[in-house]
Amino acid sequence: MKKILFPLLATLVLALSTSCGRDVDIETYYFNINHYEWSANTNYGYFYKECPLPALTPEVIQRGMVTVYLVDEDGYDNPVPYLMPRYDESTDMYYWENIRYDMCAGKITFIIQDSDFYTGQMDFAPIYKFKVCIAVED
Repeated sequence: MKKILFPLLATLVLALSTSCGRDVDIETYYFNINHYEWSANTNYGYFYKECPLPALTPEVIQRGMVTVYLVDEDGYDNPVPYLMPRYDESTDMYYWENIRYDMCAGKITFIIQDSDFYTGQMDFAPIYKFKVCIAVED
């Protein structure tokens, strides 16, 4: 009897737990930003690039979830905010590059800020690749 009852009970619990779940729609968007596309905000010491993203609606901001990844040169997704260590040969020292984002309805702004808040000549990678995932309940 135990051999029949346990699998039946396990199947019933599994069926009930999955039937009460919610449907979530996930959309993914990719952005490639060339080194020459960044603008400087010298008041706050960072570089930024605004990108239109119509899928980023007030409903998504209120009820959804947005995750952003920096896709590195090896193709790995690194969750943003991301602190990337950099080496400055002229000073023989390491510093941090803080990569983050801001968002509002209709656009996302990618931000890069060095640990010294310097907005002079920055050593940008040739291209920065970002992946943005938006999840909303159906």
